[in-house]
Amino acid sequence: MKLKKVFAIMTAALLSIPCLSGLSASAEGYNAYLAGVYGEAQENAIWSFDSEGNYPVPPECTTAVIDGDGTYEVEWVMQPISYGPRTEFMCIFIDDLSNMNYPYLQITVDQVIVDGTAIDYTQSDRACDYQYNYGEMTRVYLKDNWAGSGIADIDEYIVIEDSIKVVFTVSGMGFDGSGSSGGGEESSSVSDSESQSESESEVSSESESESQSESVSESEPVSESSSTSESESESESSSASEAESSSASSSTSESETSSSVADDDGEKDEGGIKTWMILVGVLGVGAVVAAVIVIVKIRNSRYYL
Repeated sequence: MKLKKVFAIMTAALLSIPCLSGLSASAEGYNAYLAGVYGEAQENAIWSFDSEGNYPVPPECTTAVIDGDGTYEVEWVMQPISYGPRTEFMCIFIDDLSNMNYPYLQITVDQVIVDGTAIDYTQSDRACDYQYNYGEMTRVYLKDNWAGSGIADIDEYIVIEDSIKVVFTVSGMGFDGSGSSGGGEESSSVSDSESQSESESEVSSESESESQSESVSESEPVSESSSTSESESESESSSASEAESSSASSSTSESETSSSVADDDGEKDEGGIKTWMILVGVLGVGAVVAAVIVIVKIRNSRYYL
């Protein structure tokens, strides 16, 4: 019994390890940011989150902390470029997050906003690498000429005068996150405007429903009288149709009975004729047989004489 209890405790401890890892991830989170190069001379370059790596995120840019399922945004504020615009490589980096610790991880890009205006964007099927460098990070490619994916979801020569922002949704981690990012004021203003538009639409819909109900109440007497007359006409037409159908059914039943009687009479006549013919045939055969017997007897009697 003791061995069974020890085995059960060890099994419970092993099963609780993934849950504990999920809790720690939700408490700490994973750093997400836009990385890559922009400009013909690569004047703008980001390759790491903080100052410990090469080309860290500038302080004016917006990063996000992925602490669970939710919607986040990251923004890259560009420095002036000396030559023409060019994007050879740009993607979202999320350090230490992969499908090795979250097998059902999924990231969907919702919007790409350039200089405050959303551009036409369609995420490719292979845009997400959930296990880059054996789980070192997750990458969501926007443009890739270097890593081998060949993703070109944004134009290589896209013009970015001020900044580029990406709004994306994380799912599959198994718990809700804060969904927070650096653009809190902007998102709150958007939500306020959306709520105001929703309230205005609700007020307009209520006024429309009230006007519709008033019009319906005004038209109720007319509709009732018309419906009454229509019901009376329908009842009269239905009674007339019922009378016609009853007369038609009676006539059809009479014709059926007469036809059945005639059929019975014909069958009786035919039966009588058939029986009479059978009797005549039998009598004829019997007469022939009797005549043959008489003739044979007569001939035999002649021999004896």
